[in-house]
Order: sequence, then C-alpha cells, then structure tokens
Amino acid sequence: MRLKKPIALRCENCGNCFDVELDFDCITTDERDMGIEYDYEGIYDGQCPQCGKDIYIQIEAYEYPEGSVNDFDKQVVDGAIIEGKIELET
Repeated sequence: MRLKKPIALRCENCGNCFDVELDFDCITTDERDMGIEYDYEGIYDGQCPQCGKDIYIQIEAYEYPEGSVNDFDKQVVDGAIIEGKIELET
C-alpha cells in the first residue's frame, strides 16, 4: 500500500517544510464480521534536509472492510504533518 501523494511535513526545529513518501506494510490481520481487517504501518525515520534534526513518523492505517481505509493512528516526533488528509492507494 502506498500514499496517493507525499505527506507534507514541517520541522519543529527550523520550520523547514518538505515532503516525504511512505510505503506501508501489513503488520497484522484480524477476521471480523465483514471479512479481514488489515493493519498497515508506514514509518519515516529520517532527518530534516535543512537542519539535520531527526524526525520520526509512524502511521498505522486500518483497512476494513477490504478496499476501505477507514482509520489512522499517527505518531510524529520533532515534526508536524501540515496537510491534514492522508490518502492511500489500496
């Protein structure tokens, strides 16, 4: 699973804005009433291209029912996502 468009980030250290791409891997599955729920995870563990500050992003996406990404959990350290909507290609 991939992002439809890059995520726009802002470095909390210097304020620089830049885009990152994430690939998502399936980390768990769970059988539910309408089929399987898939839990995908995408991680960016890199540096701001301007100041070199480490930035960490972890996004979990839940696909249920199949073909419908319906929920996200986000963790961002030393950065901020500046475009609100995250869209994935299933």
